[in-house]
Amino acid sequence: MIICSLAVFMFLFILFAAPAMAGGAITGSFTVPLVASALAASDISLNAATISWQTNGLSDSQVEYGTDASYGLVASQPTDATNSHSVRLNGLASATIYHYRVKSTCIDGVAVSTDNTFTTLAVPPPPITTTAATTPTPTTTATTPPPVVSTTGEAAWTPTASGVTPTTVTVGSTDNKSSVTIPQGTKALDKDGTPLKAITCNPPASLPPPPPTSNILAAYDLGPTGATFQTPITVAMKFDPAALPAGVSASNLIIAFYDTAAGVWTPLGNIVIDTVNHTISCTTTHFTQFAMMTAPAPKPVVTTSTTTTTTATLTTTTTTTTTPAPPVQLVARVTDPDGNPVTAIVRLLKGQQEVAASQTGVLDTSVPAGQYVISASLGGEKLAEQAVDLTAANGKKEVTVVVKTVEFASFKVVANNDMQTHNLTSARIDYAIRNLYQPMAQVDVRLKVSYSGAALEEIPLLPATQLITGDTSGFKDYAPAQGWQSGTYSFQAGLYTGGKLYTTSPEQKLDVPEPQAIRLALISAIIGGGLVIIAAVILTVIIRRHRALKDSGNK
Repeated sequence: MIICSLAVFMFLFILFAAPAMAGGAITGSFTVPLVASALAASDISLNAATISWQTNGLSDSQVEYGTDASYGLVASQPTDATNSHSVRLNGLASATIYHYRVKSTCIDGVAVSTDNTFTTLAVPPPPITTTAATTPTPTTTATTPPPVVSTTGEAAWTPTASGVTPTTVTVGSTDNKSSVTIPQGTKALDKDGTPLKAITCNPPASLPPPPPTSNILAAYDLGPTGATFQTPITVAMKFDPAALPAGVSASNLIIAFYDTAAGVWTPLGNIVIDTVNHTISCTTTHFTQFAMMTAPAPKPVVTTSTTTTTTATLTTTTTTTTTPAPPVQLVARVTDPDGNPVTAIVRLLKGQQEVAASQTGVLDTSVPAGQYVISASLGGEKLAEQAVDLTAANGKKEVTVVVKTVEFASFKVVANNDMQTHNLTSARIDYAIRNLYQPMAQVDVRLKVSYSGAALEEIPLLPATQLITGDTSGFKDYAPAQGWQSGTYSFQAGLYTGGKLYTTSPEQKLDVPEPQAIRLALISAIIGGGLVIIAAVILTVIIRRHRALKDSGNK
């Protein structure tokens, strides 16, 4: 009976427990490997193609492609995990052979296809026709659309899919006293991020009250409210010198926008006053209500002291008025780490309120003494903030704000495991670099790898090249030359320009367990040792039982 029970136990252990332990955990279940199938390249045109495939499990969609089998480019479909995958490749060269492979990842594994190819279409030659001699017809070439000019208080145009204006747009108000100009190539979006197709410039139906000691001379609703512009646009208003309030000259005029969230009028710092044509203009990157007004008068600081003299019935009171401290001239400049000027948006803030602003990377303004914050941004992304304390003793204060216009938008390390042994084969390094300003020459990106805290090696991720504006992404499959060791690996990318380190990515770590073969050997040793012990127990039981039967027979 004991022998039968042990035999059944051993059979069940070998059948269920051993395979589960070989996978690294006792789960009692089996995982079907993720497989990619039915690969196809379709809808091939001069500059694009669609890659589709199927997987036997829900997973993501990614295509690696290039003009040779080393690929170098990657495209993905940002959708939920699926069994049916389709990724559109755009920006391809015509009449070119492209290599590609697909990759799908799920929680249970990774499926990578073999190398495949497709060829983009070639530009067809012009048709050859034979006709009698005729007067040649002039050919037309694509040109920039004519500017859009409107004096009706509104204008419309057809933007590109990303919201870029194809031409210069100028809209004048119906009273002919205000205008808005959007430069060609400006990315214009409404408050919901949808490409802007029309704007308006009209006097408002209602107007918030002006700041104390200011007069609003003219105001206009620029709509749609909340619209934003990647390139600064120009707002201009006309003024009549003869109609200005007494004691007010053209130099006392400002343009302010109404901050609906804070409920205050906020002056703009980049004002241009034309005393010949009697106009005042400024630049802005958003739409709301704008007004031409007189600058607020500085509030005098009044201190009152009372001196009382008692002689019979005489009381004398003396009041003294103190002249306010003179304003401080602030000049703030935005530069890169090498000292080159950067055309960023500069804002001067006091608390949460914007005091002055500039779109040129240089802010030159006069403000009362106090504590301020200088903010620099590009493309809607804040690059730096710097506190500055202005005192009357400064007289003039010059501040340089140093910003880095290139950053790692993303950096991640993903383990690639063998689908059969589950051993680590390589680490995929995915990175994206965001350039917010202008093309940067001679840029190279290097990957530093450390093992257990010690530097292991440094390899190139992106060879020396010109970095374009926008996002540049890439990937690399990495494996140490000496093979993976169990322990912790650290990865960090560095971007160099002119041989100098410019910026770094966040550090990523990868924990590598013992290879599956070692674990299987340990499991096999444990199982083998267990079998030996069980066999010894069985043998002992048999010997004792045999002796007991023999002794009972002798009796």
